[in-house]
Formats: sequence, C-alpha cells, structure tokens
Amino acid sequence: MKVYGSGNFSGWHERYERPGKPIRVGKRFSYAGSEWLVPAVYGCKNSLVADVVRLIPKETLARFAGRWLERLKEDPAGEGLTKEERLLAEAENPLCSFPSFEARINGKKAECRGWCGTGWQRVWENESLYAYRDEAQELEEAYGLCEEAGWYCHRIRFLWPDGKREEVRELSLAVKAGREEYPCGCRFTAGPGSGAFEKTFRHPVAGTIHRIRILSCEARALPENAFRGHSGMGGQGMVFPGNYLALRYTVAPELPGGDELRVLDADDGDTPVAEEGGETGSVAAAGIGVILAGSSRPCHPDSGDGARIREAASSLHFGPVSETGWYVSVSVQPYGPETVDVLQQ
Repeated sequence: MKVYGSGNFSGWHERYERPGKPIRVGKRFSYAGSEWLVPAVYGCKNSLVADVVRLIPKETLARFAGRWLERLKEDPAGEGLTKEERLLAEAENPLCSFPSFEARINGKKAECRGWCGTGWQRVWENESLYAYRDEAQELEEAYGLCEEAGWYCHRIRFLWPDGKREEVRELSLAVKAGREEYPCGCRFTAGPGSGAFEKTFRHPVAGTIHRIRILSCEARALPENAFRGHSGMGGQGMVFPGNYLALRYTVAPELPGGDELRVLDADDGDTPVAEEGGETGSVAAAGIGVILAGSSRPCHPDSGDGARIREAASSLHFGPVSETGWYVSVSVQPYGPETVDVLQQ
C-alpha cells in the first residue's frame, strides 16, 4: 500500500510526489472504551503520516443498529430526523469519531497539519458506507483488519520538527477524544413578547438537574449586506436572509466541569437565493449557521442575581420571525488526553 504526505484514502496525491517510506509499528493500546491499533507510520518528504485505527466491537455496532437502523435504512443521511434526533444519532454513532492527535518525534513536538479518515463495519448494510469499499479493502488487507466487526482509520499528517525528514527512533502520540453533544429533551417555544419563564432539564450524561430561565426573546435583523464578501459564502449575486430571534437566558446551577450548554433553533432557516442575473452558487442555510444561527455565547451578568446571562440566535429568515421552537443540548468532553509510546528503538 502506498501512502503519500499530500494524499488521502482515495489514492489522490500531488503530481510527481513519491510515496512515504513505511515503518511497521503494530502498537495496540486501550483508550476511551475502545481498542486502538497503530499498524504503521510513513516517512514522507515533508511530513510523517501515521495511521491510527480504532477497533469497534460487534456489540457496539449492534446497539447502534438496534436503535437507529430501521429509521436510517432508507434515509442514511438522516434527512427525515429532527435536529435533536440527528444530534443524538451522531453522538451515538460508533463510526462518527473526531479525536485530536499530537505527536513527538525523537522527543520533539511535531505540528499536526490535518487528517482524513475512513471506516468499515460488518454488522449492518449501509449503502453510504459500501461506497468506500475499495479503499476499505486495501486497508483491511494491509493491516489485517478483515476479521474485525468494525473499524475507523485516522490518517494524520505531522510536519517534521526541524523541517526536514529524519530517521524516526522514538514516536509518541497524545490522543484526545472529541467532544460529544447530546440533546437534553428540553424543548420550548419563544418569540417576541413571550415573557420570562423557566424550564428544567436533566444533564444527559451527569444526570444532574438544572433550570434554564428565559429572560427575553426579541426580533433582530442583520446589517444590510452582512454576508457580502465573506469567504465561504458561495457565488456572487446571492441574497441572504437576515431576520432572526435573539434569546437571552440563564442556567442554574452551572454545568459541571468543562461541559457546555447550547440552546438551538429546532426549525430550519431560509436558503439563500440568487439575485436576478446573479450566480446561483451552492450556499446552504447550514452554511450561515456557522456564523450566527444557533449560536450561544455568554453576555455580561446583569440578571440581578449574579447569574451569567447567555444569548442564543435562531436560524435566519427573509421575513420577520414571530416565534420558533428551541431545544437544549450539552457538549461534554468524555475523556481526557492520553499519551502512548508508539515507537522506541
């Protein structure tokens, strides 16, 4: 199997680039409730590429299938799910994992410059996964994964610490599980003039009880041409929605540790449209959400009882928004980082 510093699992790489020199490792370790395998790393011209494989037990895949398979069998993208259901399915999906990695090569810190991933499972059939059978088969044959119920391979690229390729005598990896976000089952409707009210919710992981107090909800509009010239906003000549609701609220008691609460719009926003004579582009409403819609940020404490006031924004619409449905989610960091000595010569 050939691995390139600029490439991915599909075989693409920069023209005239030579494949990396393989260094067999075969390191296994346990982390975040899973078994992991580092079968090999590859010394490329500008970087060291490491393949890190998370092995997924049959029981874990079967548990997810029992909960979600019937609903996703004809709808693998989850378009028929509510936003809450989609968030929960992503959190529970054993093939949906986004850890971060840090490396030290020969005792020196190596900068991570991105990664790609691919996975495979044998418990249920899913057309969206079978589309990647060719690249999965190459990895299975190269790393002896053919008997595994499921796996996910992260291919991470680390720049050489001193800017040039060197012999790898020692290699350590620090792995940190990605954050997981779960809906709390707390839903409410609010709009301008709805007044203050309270709702209680249970922390989806810790089980603690909290109160969210809605202080106000007001209609707002973005400045004209707020998205003009913004990178990633697609084609020129597009008209973007600009009306939204701003929700102000407090939470008591505060969430434990580094857990983060979000209040999100349960409804979809309006999709941008092309001006007359403008380019249609390919801008989805979700792209706008990255900037504003569904955001949740702290404000100055002025609630009168010292509670920290937060603010959330709804999805964007062309016309005024009278009210919208909201739901509450909590983002947790389930595992701290763990450092593994991958190679020692």
